[in-house]
Amino acid sequence: MKAKQLGSLIDYVDNGGISAKVGKNVLGLMIEGDKRSAEAIVEEKGWKQMDDMSDLEKLCETIMAQYPDKVKVIQKGNLGVLGFLVGQIMKESKGRANPVVINELLRSRMSIPASADNNANANANSKQSKKKAKST
Repeated sequence: MKAKQLGSLIDYVDNGGISAKVGKNVLGLMIEGDKRSAEAIVEEKGWKQMDDMSDLEKLCETIMAQYPDKVKVIQKGNLGVLGFLVGQIMKESKGRANPVVINELLRSRMSIPASADNNANANANSKQSKKKAKST
């Protein structure tokens, strides 16, 4: 593998054209002897990340409709379940959806502010501190 080929892969991941996971697959092919650029490999394999926001929004809506119980749990403050929905969307898109964008779209649809993570972490840490205090 040549430096130029590796550079094309790094640039493609950094620019969001593919996920790090897909990047690992491309790297594996390059190590096995594929001499093409990362872009050429991704194009042939159909691994490019989805960038059409309307398609991503439809995926979010579909998965939220399939799992209304999970949506309610998330809206009540259990943000850990958000990863489940992201995972389902990734599965549905065959890994082509950008998980960061999906996470943002889901949060937007459920009116969850980005600061909610900080509040959830603070509450979890507070509960753990109280448990430790009781056990000592």
